[in-house]
Amino acid sequence: MDKKPTRSDWYIIAIFFSISIFVTLLESNLKEELWESVYDTVIYMTSAILTAFVVVYILFPKYFPQRRIYILLFWTVMTLMVFGVIEYFAYDIIDGLDFRVIGNFKLYIWGIISSSQNAGILIGILLGKKFYDVQLDMQKKEKEIRASELRRLKAQVDPHFLFNNLNTVDALIDRDPAAAKVYINKLSQLYRYLIATKDDEVVPLSDEISFAQNYIHLIEKRFGGSYVFTIKGQDDVQESMIPPGALQTVIENVVKHNSGSVTDPVKTLIEITEGQVIVSNNKNAMKKAVVSTHSGISNLKARYHFLTEKQVEIVDNTNYKIHLPTLSIVD
Repeated sequence: MDKKPTRSDWYIIAIFFSISIFVTLLESNLKEELWESVYDTVIYMTSAILTAFVVVYILFPKYFPQRRIYILLFWTVMTLMVFGVIEYFAYDIIDGLDFRVIGNFKLYIWGIISSSQNAGILIGILLGKKFYDVQLDMQKKEKEIRASELRRLKAQVDPHFLFNNLNTVDALIDRDPAAAKVYINKLSQLYRYLIATKDDEVVPLSDEISFAQNYIHLIEKRFGGSYVFTIKGQDDVQESMIPPGALQTVIENVVKHNSGSVTDPVKTLIEITEGQVIVSNNKNAMKKAVVSTHSGISNLKARYHFLTEKQVEIVDNTNYKIHLPTLSIVD
């Protein structure tokens, strides 16, 4: 909470007192009571501004964040009383009020009531605005943190990915230059997509499928018929969205944790249904155990967590199946 008035706070104060002055003058006999009304208004405005300033910009920032409510309440009442008593003596000097005994308990009660009436509405408006500003600030910071975290998560690309593909290109150049040319074209499209979506939280599912098809082409050229991928239900894409690189992560996970061969390939079905993409594959255990931190899928789950309440679901039985929720613009 700010410890000093902002420009918008001063606008509120100015509007509040403009209305107060207008109402005061409207109710006064301008011919007989003009100067008395002006004096009373100046005293009222000064007392209300000082009271509101102390309560809103000194007491609340000091005690409210620490949840010292009773101390805050005590000093607020004391502030109301002090400025109310000062206001009374200011009126007494001008209007000749007769409350002479300074120790009179009624004087202190009058001070609290008068300050509450004069400054209460202004304090309420300013505090309401402060709490609203705090909420907006928290939302802004949360959004910035979320965007920063998403960028960090998206940057966690397997460092071996480019290295492995360059090795494949090198092998194809000697064996099949035409295939090498197609491979490089697919690889360039893949990286063009990654660069184009680097700042996007979600992308159209149709774009992600096209990206996945290029990625699958690279895998098939690299491993021959050891991995077979089938995509079904592309007509159900419609306006669905998905985190960029989500399918790549899942497909990469299939290759990383399963050993395929031409005679016993790992078959993967990418099925697009309403509300989700289901990727399932049969499991062929690697002959040599792979040391894995499961960072790819954990990364993907974390990205979904920042984007939506929908969760990535995994079923690991005879087949490995992962459910990726699709999103809409309003999610």
